[in-house]
Amino acid sequence: MGQLIIDTGLLTLARFSGRAIGFVYRLYLSQNLGPEGMGIYQQALAFYGTLVTITTAGIPFAVSRLIAECNQNKKEEQILKTTILLTIFFSMVGSIFVLLLWFVSGQRTILFILPAAVLVGFSSIFKGYYLGKKNPTPVWSSIIAECVTRFLLGIALLQNPVFAHLEGPTRGTITALGLGEAVSLGVVLLFFKKTRMRIRPAGGNIAQAVNILSISIPVSLSQLVNSSSGLLEAILVPKSLMVSGLTASDAIALYGKTAGMVMPLLGFPALLTISLSSNIIPRIAESLAAKDTSRTFNLTEQTISITFLFSFGVSAFFLVLSEPISEMLFYGFDLKDIIRGFAAGIPLFYAKNVLMSLLRG
Repeated sequence: MGQLIIDTGLLTLARFSGRAIGFVYRLYLSQNLGPEGMGIYQQALAFYGTLVTITTAGIPFAVSRLIAECNQNKKEEQILKTTILLTIFFSMVGSIFVLLLWFVSGQRTILFILPAAVLVGFSSIFKGYYLGKKNPTPVWSSIIAECVTRFLLGIALLQNPVFAHLEGPTRGTITALGLGEAVSLGVVLLFFKKTRMRIRPAGGNIAQAVNILSISIPVSLSQLVNSSSGLLEAILVPKSLMVSGLTASDAIALYGKTAGMVMPLLGFPALLTISLSSNIIPRIAESLAAKDTSRTFNLTEQTISITFLFSFGVSAFFLVLSEPISEMLFYGFDLKDIIRGFAAGIPLFYAKNVLMSLLRG
């Protein structure tokens, strides 16, 4: 349990740094894009989340679990080689999906999302590898590098006169997202190079691929349901608001306030539970492989207890201080009622990710 706390603390610190940078970036975007621009940006991110689910296909979780269960370099090499080939295949599927959608809709912003989603697929493999090895250093290093890159390039592209119209700066922020993921992949590859493991270009193992997919597909399906519901929400909520009497501009603006400002604010403290979720998977897998039922039960109990104690405290904080937080961070947007309305559901929101990670382990 001691090592779990240390590793979770390191990942939490990294994610805190990344989230802090990302949150400041969100504040900057909200002031420069406005509620309507944030609504468009959030719709693009919802599509990006669905595309990432397709390109990763739950494979990082399978890598983390399988690496935790084995202790042979040759087997680890085979796992990585097979997952890379699977990621190439799923990236091609995602690319075809994006190109067809672009052809039908004519929205060029969709094309700017594709590189970021593909890069996430490959960087997630190596992050899963290091989490399985219980070595969080490459993971948190890549997180910080990605956030800093996205923050700096996002501001630079937002101020670029080439991006003149509303969708232009939004497109610039999506471009920064892709460049940030490229840096993240570069960082984990630099760490991987030090392992002296060589992934030979020979074909993957079919039996290993079946084993990986047997773990990743259930995870992928649950992720696909979540991301697809998020995408449908991004499309249908503004439409429903328009049906209720709001103009198209006001509907997108209200969606931007909720999904682009309030939800990231409420999700900011969740970095502790996210880090806990990432670290618990290989440990649960390891204890199950060793048939250590007592350790598995203790890890599960402690994880759930930490999650609920933390989440109820966060919920109370936002319920009590919704008005000053709204005025301090989002002056002029009057978000206190929206913050108060969503804060009550924080314990369920935080617990969901942890419980899903326990099941995946």
